[in-house]
Amino acid sequence: VDTTIDAPLLLVLISRLADGDVAGQFLLDLARKQDNRSDTIQLKPLSTAETQQLVDHFITQNTTEANKLKQQIVVRSDGNPLYVEEIVRMLTDQGGLVREHSAGSWQVTSGADELVRGVPGTVKGLILSRFDRLPERTRTILHKAAVLGTSFPVSLLAALGREPLEILTEHLTELERRQFLHADDFRSEPGFSFCHGLTQETIYSTLLNRDRRTIHMQAAKAIEQSVLWLAEEQVELLAYHFAESEEPTRAIPHLIIAAENAARRSANVLAIEHYGRAMEILPDQVQHPSDEYFQISIGLGTAYKFVGEYATGNQILQEALDQIWVWHR
Repeated sequence: VDTTIDAPLLLVLISRLADGDVAGQFLLDLARKQDNRSDTIQLKPLSTAETQQLVDHFITQNTTEANKLKQQIVVRSDGNPLYVEEIVRMLTDQGGLVREHSAGSWQVTSGADELVRGVPGTVKGLILSRFDRLPERTRTILHKAAVLGTSFPVSLLAALGREPLEILTEHLTELERRQFLHADDFRSEPGFSFCHGLTQETIYSTLLNRDRRTIHMQAAKAIEQSVLWLAEEQVELLAYHFAESEEPTRAIPHLIIAAENAARRSANVLAIEHYGRAMEILPDQVQHPSDEYFQISIGLGTAYKFVGEYATGNQILQEALDQIWVWHR
C-alpha cells in the first residue's frame, strides 16, 4: 500500500499524536491494519518556506551572518529535512555552531559559511563525512552497533568486544554527543538507538564483508546466551545473524522455525521470505536431498499457495516430489 502524505500534513499528524489528538492516530492505525505488510509513506520535499522554518527551528540566531548561513542550508538541502539535520550535526561537530550557554541556543561562528560550502551533496555523504572524523576505536564500536540494528542493549554490544564497560560507556556517550546515537532503554536494560535508520544503514554499508560476517557471528553467539528476547524473537534474530555470518548454514534450523511461526499466524509473505532464505543457504541437494530440503519445500510451496501464487507453489511441491522418486529408486 502506497500512501502519499504532504510533509506539512505529516508534521500536523505527528504534532497531534504528541498531544493525544485522534487524528494523530492515523499512522499507528494504518500500520496495525496491515498485519505484517509494510507501508510506504511517500513524502514530497519540503517547500522553501517549510525548509526555512525547519532551519530556523535549529538555528534561532537572527544576525546577518546567521541568516546568510541559514539561506545556504535551505538551498543545499533542496527540501530534504534529514539533509538539514545532518548539516546542523556536521556544524556542531566541527565548530560551525557553538552552544551559547547564557542564551541556551546555537550560535553561528565565523567558520560556518566555509563548512557548509564544503559539505557532500547527499545525506549519506554527510553521514560518512561525520563518521570518518570519529576516533578509530569509536568508529569500530559504531560499526558493531550498526550490525546489531537500529536499536540494541548495551550488554549485547559489550559482548562483541573486550572493552571494559566503563570504556564502552565513554564511547557511547561520545556517540550520543555527536548525535549518531541516543540513549533508549532496551526492555529492562540500558540501550541505545541510532538517531535515524539511514545512519545505521549507511554505517553498516561501509563494513568489509569479512568483518561484517565476523560481527554477525559474534552477535548470534551472544544472542544464543541471552534471556532478553522471547523465544520467537530470539529465533528471528538468530536466523538473521547466522545467515549473514561466516557459517550461514547454522541459520537453517532457525529460519525453518521462524517460517513455521510466521505461517501459523498467517504471515505467509514472511514465511516465504524465511523459507526462501533457508533454501538459498542449503547446501547442494542434487545427490542426497536432506530432510531439511523437503521440510523447506513443503512449507514454501504451501505458503505460496496461501498467497494465491498457485503455479509457483505447485512447481516447488512437484520438484520436491520428483526428488523423492529419484531418491527412492
